[in-house]
Amino acid sequence: MTAAMETLTANGASKAYPEVWTKISQYLPPRNPQYDFWWQLTGRHLAVMLDSAGYPMERQYEALMFHYNWAVPYMGPAPGSNGVIPGKWKSLLQADGTP
Repeated sequence: MTAAMETLTANGASKAYPEVWTKISQYLPPRNPQYDFWWQLTGRHLAVMLDSAGYPMERQYEALMFHYNWAVPYMGPAPGSNGVIPGKWKSLLQADGTP
């Protein structure tokens, strides 16, 4: 990871996330609990991968904005606190819903 990292603390544990993640998350509006759950979970992972792969900062922003606007809304309902996804959710991998 690059030197442009910020340290965030959650539940007493320190984790480092790329600067692009910290900055972009400050300005993106919250949408709904499901979208926010998936954005917080997958957006961080994507930001770390992009940073580790050495993508230029502007490409990291571009990829994260694409993910925020076009992938996150289609990830379905967020799992509950027990880890179970409420209701039935069809797979989006094939047109008939099969994986």
